[in-house]
Amino acid sequence: MNSGEAERMLKSFKTELEGLERRATALRKLVEGFEDYLALSEDAASTTMPSSLSEGSEPSSSYPRGREAVLAVLADQGPGDWASIQDITDELTRRGWHPDSDNPADAVRAAVKRAADAGELQRIRHDGRTYLYRLARREAVALPNDPATQASIEVDSS
Repeated sequence: MNSGEAERMLKSFKTELEGLERRATALRKLVEGFEDYLALSEDAASTTMPSSLSEGSEPSSSYPRGREAVLAVLADQGPGDWASIQDITDELTRRGWHPDSDNPADAVRAAVKRAADAGELQRIRHDGRTYLYRLARREAVALPNDPATQASIEVDSS
């Protein structure tokens, strides 16, 4: 292969790469759009009363749903533990809190997205394809009986 052929191939590869990057960007936007749609659909479904309930009656389930259920599951994990959508879905099912959906993982994904968008969850990419989630870290607040706080109180009072 001479340098002219190599340059033509390089230009061809770059053009193909640019096209693939544009397609990947478009696919990411589609995924985000569908996640937003699912989140809106779940919100709308949670605000309407099922037709099987009569006026004034309460739903029979008393467990958390949607974002609240996801936050409850993640709150029960250790501070350094991360969970995938499947991990969260499995735990909700184990607790009997499974989403009322034909595709529970999609319902959990929508709830997780709402919590992440609200800053309640941290998200990392695990293996290039899977995201893992945990509760967002809160700022540490010194307690009155904390030795560091006592030391600063003693210094301030002298």
